[in-house]
Amino acid sequence: MPKLTGRYAMLDQLVAEGVKYVFGNPGTTEQVFMDALQEYPQLEYILSLQEGVATGVADGYARASGRPAFLQLHIMPGLGNAMGMLYNSYRTGTPLVVYAGNHPQRGSSQEPILFGDLVRLAEPLTKWSIEAQDAAEIPVLMRRAFKMAAEPPRGPVFISVPTNVMDEEADVDITPSNRVDRRTHPDPEAAEQIARLFAEAKSPVIIVGDGVSVSGGQAELVRLAEATGSRVFTSFAAELPFPSKHPLFGGLLAVVSASMLRGQLAMADLIVAIGTPMLTLLFPLDEPPFSPNAKIVHIDDDVRKIGKNWTVDVGVLADPRLALADVLDALNRAQ
Repeated sequence: MPKLTGRYAMLDQLVAEGVKYVFGNPGTTEQVFMDALQEYPQLEYILSLQEGVATGVADGYARASGRPAFLQLHIMPGLGNAMGMLYNSYRTGTPLVVYAGNHPQRGSSQEPILFGDLVRLAEPLTKWSIEAQDAAEIPVLMRRAFKMAAEPPRGPVFISVPTNVMDEEADVDITPSNRVDRRTHPDPEAAEQIARLFAEAKSPVIIVGDGVSVSGGQAELVRLAEATGSRVFTSFAAELPFPSKHPLFGGLLAVVSASMLRGQLAMADLIVAIGTPMLTLLFPLDEPPFSPNAKIVHIDDDVRKIGKNWTVDVGVLADPRLALADVLDALNRAQ
């Protein structure tokens, strides 16, 4: 294994991950990173004049490319400036790997200017937040960060690296992060049960979110809506999971008015949520906004979302596109 300082270990790992752009706004605690970056012409730095802007640009690139973007922020105030945009990335599942430099480990107890607990600040709006304790950890943590950011449910992760760790030397292993195929089909019996519910329903509604877009299931969603005559609503989606000009598109679910939301769902005897939390709203509801007799189905690749707030009749952990395709196949077999 090569012996590298922390700064070169980080940059070599970025190259191994296929990173082309670094988005950010640097400061003194990232100076060693910026100095070493000049030796990597294959990595282009995209400078923003405020951390919120840098986070927004990185978010857009991650969504357009479909892979984690690398975002560099500056210690406590810089991370604080980014938190508003980072909230959006966290709630909409944007894969980001966020790095900020920190003061040297020695002397931090004196609480110098810009000092703060970066890990604790980032924790509420990231899937994982950690500080590297030595140079040997940097490529390991970077690989884990890229892996976690891309895995369902996608989202930001954060790594703090003290400046002395970036200067330390260590034997390191530079290899790309592992990619785990987590696209799973639903159980065949579950797909057939959902198909039967669609066949029996007189007024079905489908609620969709970014999970459909991320999985590439838009075409299957259109086919399912047309095959079942389902009205389709989008819920808290940053992408476009269903064509807005389609005659079955019902628009956005009302996130502010409980009465409007009940009006949208009151006549549905079957509600199928796919690739989205079940009703992400601005204000909490005291009771479900759908008919007591409606059957509720929830399909998602994040098990924590399924049945989180409302009781479901069928809950399925599966890739949204594969689940849509399997339900369509079950419908075709039943005809």
